[in-house]
Amino acid sequence: MLQAGVNVVRVNASHGTPELRREWISTVKQVRAERGIPAALLYDLQGPRIRVGDLAEPLRLEPGSRVVFAPEESTKAGEIPTTYAALAKDVRVGARILLDDGLLSVDVLAIDGDRVVGTVRYGGVLKSHKGMNLPGIEVSAPPSPRRTARMSKRRWRLASNTSPFRSCGKLAIWTTCAGWFPSECASWPRSRRTPP
Repeated sequence: MLQAGVNVVRVNASHGTPELRREWISTVKQVRAERGIPAALLYDLQGPRIRVGDLAEPLRLEPGSRVVFAPEESTKAGEIPTTYAALAKDVRVGARILLDDGLLSVDVLAIDGDRVVGTVRYGGVLKSHKGMNLPGIEVSAPPSPRRTARMSKRRWRLASNTSPFRSCGKLAIWTTCAGWFPSECASWPRSRRTPP
């Protein structure tokens, strides 16, 4: 992949064991060194789990239909339960809510207390516990439990010469690839782009 032009390799901390991830990282570093190809390693920590709650049965969402998301503990008949109680605080009118890995999409029309009202853009069958993604929304939930973050930092230090740091309110990982920095921090002064 590096030979084909890949310049950032993402390691998903949600998959595999720490030992397997360490092996992936070592392999990338070895190939990078052997071939003299500059490539960054991006260690992607698991974010908050935002999911659809328990549904009595799968729900067919028709394009153009109106739906209401509500906190799971206070859902009424006809509403879609969500495990994320702060959904109404985080989203805004005009935002999109992607469901089931983006197979279904809902446009937010209104916020009504702790309810989010939307229109289905891309429909399909929605099942219990499917993931909810909020593209372009700053989610107020912490990006990762502290214990998970500590473990990931430790594993990362064992496997590479990089150091983790907080950037723009999210946990990110700097790499040793010269000149690479998170695009979301491009407006920072040059001195703040340097890894600690």
